[in-house]
Amino acid sequence: MSRLTTWWKSHGVTAGALTGAKEHAIKHAEAVVDVLIFSGTEAGGHCGEVSTMVLIPEVVRVMEAHPNEQILAAGGIATGR
Repeated sequence: MSRLTTWWKSHGVTAGALTGAKEHAIKHAEAVVDVLIFSGTEAGGHCGEVSTMVLIPEVVRVMEAHPNEQILAAGGIATGR
């Protein structure tokens, strides 16, 4: 756990991290982030190029190794127009 993570945990701070790829999810879980907020490319493409409908099952699958991690789907689902 990093020094910053230790500080926020000791002060009761809940931390979330924006996740746009399964690789991000793994790194955030290893950093002991409390909630992963994952958003696909439809939400502006800020985190990656994977659509929400593909990203959701990918993140859920890789988070099986981190069963206490909370995940939250965010962003919109659109046609891309």
